[in-house]
Amino acid sequence: MSTTDQAPSPARWTALRGLDRVNWSSYGILVGIIVIGIAFNAMTGGLFLSPRNVTLLAVQAVILGMAACGMVLIMVSGHIDLSVGSAVGLTTTITVYTQVTFHWSAPAAIVAALVVGLLIGIWQGTWIAVTGIPAFVVTLAGMTLLRGVTYLVTNGQTFAPVSPGMAQIANGFIDPHFSLILIVVAAAIYIGARLAQFVRRSGASRVEERPSLARELGRAIPLVVVFGIVLYIALSYQGIPYAVLVLAAVALGLSFIAMRTRFGRHLYAMGGGKEAALLAGINVARNTFAVFVGMGLIYGLAGVVLASRLNGAPPDPALGLELQAITAVIIGGTSLMGGVGTIQGAILGAVLLTSINNGMDLMGLSSYLQFVVEGLILLLAVLLDRLLKRRRGAA
Repeated sequence: MSTTDQAPSPARWTALRGLDRVNWSSYGILVGIIVIGIAFNAMTGGLFLSPRNVTLLAVQAVILGMAACGMVLIMVSGHIDLSVGSAVGLTTTITVYTQVTFHWSAPAAIVAALVVGLLIGIWQGTWIAVTGIPAFVVTLAGMTLLRGVTYLVTNGQTFAPVSPGMAQIANGFIDPHFSLILIVVAAAIYIGARLAQFVRRSGASRVEERPSLARELGRAIPLVVVFGIVLYIALSYQGIPYAVLVLAAVALGLSFIAMRTRFGRHLYAMGGGKEAALLAGINVARNTFAVFVGMGLIYGLAGVVLASRLNGAPPDPALGLELQAITAVIIGGTSLMGGVGTIQGAILGAVLLTSINNGMDLMGLSSYLQFVVEGLILLLAVLLDRLLKRRRGAA
């Protein structure tokens, strides 16, 4: 029998199984981002990958990234939120309106936006958790209701500008030298944590519970690429934007909640099967209420950053953000049926979607065409979700 016909050794099988379990969707998104970047860079004469535009693109992705991170926890628990755009639009308006009309300071306006976002989360969470009305219906009503409240507050007018301190949130930068130190320290902490986890799990008594080095390295590659992109932004322009740090804090916090807490595990269990979760003793109503309250804080924070980036509040801020967020999380591997999804995938999906919109803007393409492209991307993402679901079912 030839060498190629021989059965793989147990160690080799372990490595192969590890490679099979790597989240290949992250690699697909990274490849997509790279291909899109090269294509748009060629079509715009090198403008797309210029340091200034890459920095601008990163700031543009922050709002969508935060909304997508919150949407992951909503969708893995088996729900959906159609009110994101209207809720963020209202908190954006509150942030600017309190400063322009009542001359509130930036900290007071931020607190007001967070409180309004929290109240929205409590309102919708109560309807869903207590009355049992599906989240689709409640948030669909919220989408219309909250947009109406925004129009009532502004009377269809634009309010501007925000205070200089508020404007710095989305337009300020950390010094490039300090940015370099910050990125190196963050990368070292991440790599050290992964190695410590690998060593700890390597001592598991059951062979199938022991980690695969190939799998661990595969999981780390997407985030290492992100570190590299942030490093490029920091050293080639003015440093890391403050807004990117806000997104990083949200993503790390929600990722920890999703992967390292009992609450996060309960959300995934609820998305995997509500009846099974109830039989396992999980308080589905309480966890549903909590996840929508948490989403309310995301509304407020995203509204503050958007107000800073726009330096004001137009009559309809964050219009269509809910569909963009849903598209981003589905692209990132989150299932529409619940139980499957990662914060990392949502961030990559948001970057991919923002890159497409940014590239089309640079090419001077019509905004109407952008809506067409986003709709097609959503259809393709849902199709991919169904194909992956069938594959998981077959497995």
